[in-house]
Formats: sequence, structure tokens, C-alpha cells
Amino acid sequence: MKQTTFSRTLVEWQRSCGRRTLPWQAFDTPYERLVSEVMLQQTQVATVIPYYERFLKRFPTVESLAEAPEEELMRLWAGLGYYARARNLQRAAAHVVSNLRGKFPTRVKGLLTLPGVGPSTAAAVAAFTSHEARFPMIDGNVKRVCARIRMIPGRVGQKTFEKKVRQCAKALMPGSDLIADYTQGLMDLGSQICRKRNPKCTLCPVRTLCRAADANPEDFPKPKKSLEKKERHLLLGFAVSAEGLWLRPNSDSIWRGLWVPCVREIPAEESKGLLFPSDFGLDAEWKTVCLGNSQRELTHQRLFIQAAAFISREGALKAEGYSAFLPGRDEMPGMPTPVRTLAKAALQVAGYSV
Repeated sequence: MKQTTFSRTLVEWQRSCGRRTLPWQAFDTPYERLVSEVMLQQTQVATVIPYYERFLKRFPTVESLAEAPEEELMRLWAGLGYYARARNLQRAAAHVVSNLRGKFPTRVKGLLTLPGVGPSTAAAVAAFTSHEARFPMIDGNVKRVCARIRMIPGRVGQKTFEKKVRQCAKALMPGSDLIADYTQGLMDLGSQICRKRNPKCTLCPVRTLCRAADANPEDFPKPKKSLEKKERHLLLGFAVSAEGLWLRPNSDSIWRGLWVPCVREIPAEESKGLLFPSDFGLDAEWKTVCLGNSQRELTHQRLFIQAAAFISREGALKAEGYSAFLPGRDEMPGMPTPVRTLAKAALQVAGYSV
């Protein structure tokens, strides 16, 4: 396969059929592009768009992000998941402001010096800002496209497979005049056409160049071996009084920097019991309303959550570090998605409109 045939065909398709109105596509500057690339890691475009727009409205410059209080940063990121991304993004902004005089690098070598920025992210940002065409962007979509185009055997994560994918991605790259549209085309091809399941091969612009098209594309690549996840059993107690919903900043690694209610981790064998106010240092006058059980899958952990609301019009939570948030008076702080959902339920059973 000729590199120019693949890349030019893909670029022509992207220019006529690819996505061209995404909010970050209005920028060819590294700050805005880095924010989008970090948010898009393991997160779908439709989910990212409103977060991206709110984020840039609040932090329009690298200086404003570098100086932001962590609580406000996490509030804007709450619900997007993979919260280390937000902290690394702020660390990168602080590095640019403190060590690079506010001037963002646009080439791969410089981008790789930023905290939390890896080769794939650096290559994508460089393609859109400096049109550097020496380093291929290799994310999950690109690995899938390359594996099918060349029928590369093996599974994601295997040393031989990853090496062959890098060689393929490098060989298919165009020159700098096409690299931006080519990189976007690869993203669009992988997400819209060459999907993990049910690929739309009949609509693929490079179908005639794909070795797997006449085989079973879904066999390439083999999925990455799943890691055994640590199971954690959590009790969440949402105390609600006349002063509002009581929350505190979390210091646990999974939700660090976000706000949570009373949290207690228990052994698996104790996870079937009922929740009582005394479990969280509250007296018996707090009415208990069960909010049910749920399960949450994280990258390396599986959370089993049992939740209850504790309601008292007269009481107050005396434990150190808690603050009350009253609907209609206070803006709710950043909470993890499962916590936010349960918090709304707790407020509703307590008679508050949310």
C-alpha cells in the first residue's frame, strides 16, 4: 500500500465527510487543543463538548488555569471522570506559566516535558498547532485502524503488536501540509466507521486498502487482557437537615478533591447490613431512608455502594470538615457522578426541590 494513497484518500474523506464543527476545531493554539485532547482520553466526544465549553469559559488562558483553586477546577470536571487528568492539566499549565514564561510548546519534544502529557497526546496537539509530521498520534482508534488495514495479529498491550502498530502508523503518515486533516481523519474514521463493534465497512473510504475488510474486522485487534479489579464496599450516608446537605472534601485517591457525604468502607462480608445514623456518628433522632445499592466500574476498581439518607430538621452534623449546602441558596460543589445522583435523591426525600 502506498502511503500517499491512504493518507490522501483519508484526508479527502475527512474534508468532505468528517467532523469539522467541534468546538476545539476552532483553535490551532496549543492550550485549547491540549485541553480537548486530555478531556477526550477515554471519553466520548458528545460527553466532552459541554465540559470543554464550560472549562474554557471559566479558564480562557493558561494563566487562569494555573491559578485556579483546586476546588473550582474539580467542580468543573465533576462527572467527567478520570480526575487525575484535571490535576495533571493544571500542573502542565503551572509549568508553562512558571518555567516557560507562559509560552506553550507546540512541538512534540516540548509538549512531552509537560506533566501528564504522553506521546499520543503530544503528537495530536503538535499536528493541529505546528503541523509537525514526524511523530504519529496513536490512540485506541489508530491502533484499531492500523491492525485492520495491515491485519496485525495480537492484542492491544502486547509488545510485538504495539511495535507493529507504531511502524504502520509511522509509514502511513503524510507530510506536514496534510497532517492536521489526516490526524482528525484517523480519529473520525476510528470513532464513526472503523468501530470496535459493527464496523461500517461499506462506508469506509479506505476499504479497498484494508486487508481485514474481506475477513472479519472485529478479530483485529484482540482486546487487551482485562485487569482483575479491586473490589471495595462503601457505605454512603447523606445527612440532610434544615441547614442543607452536609458534605466534605474527599481525600481518598479515587475522588480526591471532590465533595462527598459520610463515607465508610467495610469488608465485603459486612456489606449486606442496614445503615444506621450511628454508623456515621449521628444520634437516633435522624430518620433513615434507604437509597438502595449500586455498582460503579472504575479503571482499576469496582465499587459496591450502599446508600441512605439521614434526615433531621433540627439536627446538624458536628463532625469536623463538613459544610452544609442548601438548594436554592448555595451552588452545589463538585461531586462524583454516583454521589451527585444519590445526593439529589437524598434531598428529594428530605423535601427539597432539586
